[in-house]
Amino acid sequence: MSIRTEIDRAIRTGKDIEIEYVKYDGTRSRRRVSNISYCNDYEDYGYENDHISGFCHLRGEDRHFKIDRIQSIRVLPDGPLVKNPKDLVSESSYNSYSGFSVSHVGGSSTSHSSSPSKATSSYSTSSKEGCYIATMAYGDYNHPKVIILRKYRDDVLAKSVFGKVFIRFYYAISPTLVKVLRNKESINNSIRQVLDYLIKCIQSKHL
Repeated sequence: MSIRTEIDRAIRTGKDIEIEYVKYDGTRSRRRVSNISYCNDYEDYGYENDHISGFCHLRGEDRHFKIDRIQSIRVLPDGPLVKNPKDLVSESSYNSYSGFSVSHVGGSSTSHSSSPSKATSSYSTSSKEGCYIATMAYGDYNHPKVIILRKYRDDVLAKSVFGKVFIRFYYAISPTLVKVLRNKESINNSIRQVLDYLIKCIQSKHL
């Protein structure tokens, strides 16, 4: 019995699940999720059945969840508790900004100084730098929408003078903004709405 088999069972039977979800910063939360399905909207970015989507009762909105960030799952009302054998908290890939470390898709990581000037000077147009604000808003460095924003940064913004200036400005101020806004859920909801609209525009024009 595994987390995926329980997800399949919940989808097949139309039942809710209760999950313990671990964000990349190590934050744990217990959530009830309804109307579950696999999210395959981002196959072009290397994801196939790697995420589920559903209505999150904790946040009161539809959310995506990366399956390998689920620490435990129970199909409601009385399914067995199935745990991930990995301790996801100990494997968390970044901490709150103070020596912010971002995990890369390839498995390595880059640490960033809390000094805005150092963050600016260390910027390169490779995909090794995380989108701090988007990662904070979506709660996952590898969230498909964060990947879209990184791709737009690398493929479009980084190829123009204006885009490079914007990128440097963004990396100068975003670590401080993340530190201030990290636990402001209402503000993060608003940021997600703005980013969702921006991503739709990006997809229609560039992707």
